[in-house]
Amino acid sequence: MTVSLDRRTMLAGGAGLATGLGTLPPLEIGGVASAQEPLNLDDPISKMRAKVKMIGTLKDNVTSHRVSRGWVYGYNPDDDSFTPFYSMINYNVTQWSRVSETEHTYKMHECALYTPFDEFAVLKTFRNPLTGEDVEPMPYVIGPIEVLVTPDGSDTGPEATIKPVNMDWTVMGGSVWMPVQSEFSFPNPLSPEKWPKESSGETTTWQSFILFMASLADLENADLDAVRALNHYQENVTWTPWLEMAGRPGFSLSRGFGMKFLSMDEIPAEPLTLLQETLPEMFDLDSWTGVRNNYRDFMKARKPKPI
Repeated sequence: MTVSLDRRTMLAGGAGLATGLGTLPPLEIGGVASAQEPLNLDDPISKMRAKVKMIGTLKDNVTSHRVSRGWVYGYNPDDDSFTPFYSMINYNVTQWSRVSETEHTYKMHECALYTPFDEFAVLKTFRNPLTGEDVEPMPYVIGPIEVLVTPDGSDTGPEATIKPVNMDWTVMGGSVWMPVQSEFSFPNPLSPEKWPKESSGETTTWQSFILFMASLADLENADLDAVRALNHYQENVTWTPWLEMAGRPGFSLSRGFGMKFLSMDEIPAEPLTLLQETLPEMFDLDSWTGVRNNYRDFMKARKPKPI
């Protein structure tokens, strides 16, 4: 059964969803610091160090892991409603390098594994409620994406779908909140002429808002190169090709939350097992060849369908 939500219900909802991430480690690492590095939001270097601690690590040649759980809705402009589509597990594995005191680089690989709405199982077939047709989902895999982090911000590579814009940080309740927003449009790799059923149109748009939150005490602890950080995101994205929308107006709205862990051992077993069984390449980066993204993978694996 398909349940449609109007915009008011959608914006007011969201409570009561099961986390599905099991028992997570405490956010604050704790322990007595041998030295402090007070966070100065007016100092670009101080902010950069805190940012790197939140999203990765200041240490050279270390890999960070982030797992998120999300829910995806389809926006129908005909009646201004959002319809629950499916859920997803996102996994981000990032290899960090320290170039200097003020420069860090990372190489990121990321995936999204789709599941039935609010469930933990691989979504093998999806009945698109806006078209009434059964379609075959394809996991989202992208990378490697190479990024340079400096006191001036983050410089992302050409494969990235997020072009981060600096926003004001907030210190509140013993926590540091770092928002990141991005709006990025590019020519659709799947043209409507060649891919009439799969293409969403001439242009693809990716609007993102991501919020990271970490303990102020941990960020100011000079003994720590990395801290645990929570994240929350919302993204409005042009229809993915496997939905077979044939240029239908609208977009997918995704929202979710997760955590950046200090090691892979902290990842809860339920999402980790699904990821390892379905996308083993995410756990064997040394064997990774070429650059992947969802459009390139789709065009390699599928053939155009007529309308």
